[in-house]
Amino acid sequence: KLPVFNFVADINSLQLDKLRLMSFTRVANLACHADIELRGNKIDNLTGNIALTNINYREDLTMYHVNRLAVMSSLDPGGSRLVTIESDNVDATFRGKFEFETLGEAFKQVIPRYLPALQPLASFKPARQDFEFDIHLKNAALLTQLFMPGWYFDANTLVKGNFNSIENSFAFTASSPEVRLNNL
Repeated sequence: KLPVFNFVADINSLQLDKLRLMSFTRVANLACHADIELRGNKIDNLTGNIALTNINYREDLTMYHVNRLAVMSSLDPGGSRLVTIESDNVDATFRGKFEFETLGEAFKQVIPRYLPALQPLASFKPARQDFEFDIHLKNAALLTQLFMPGWYFDANTLVKGNFNSIENSFAFTASSPEVRLNNL
């Protein structure tokens, strides 16, 4: 009933912007070895495993390397999802009911409760987002360099919490031996 993807590929040059998968302001190129076993026809029903090794991501003249990234996704008959991410940089687990397609909009609706300066979306079709997460930063340098320049998080940083769009709640605890922003 659902398509099955089961393949191994050596990707020498993948330009995500030319495939219209992502939009970049700079030249971006991805190369890796991929081992993929997935079942599904849209992001919210995909189950299986993706294992990428020897990952080289180049943005303009800067090269980033990751030895291994594995993503495992399962979905039980009741609709609860388990997504596990393992890599050189971060290990993470997400458990519960969530839809990738509407997750960003759900956060935009809940976060103004905690940061009143932000405005909730004017029109929003709520989706059931109710999950727990557990994140262990092992080497965040690559992540912060790409997404949060100037930040440093120690290799033993832990973040745990939950998000529930139905109850309009978001809670997390974080612990880190060291966190820096530039010289602070």
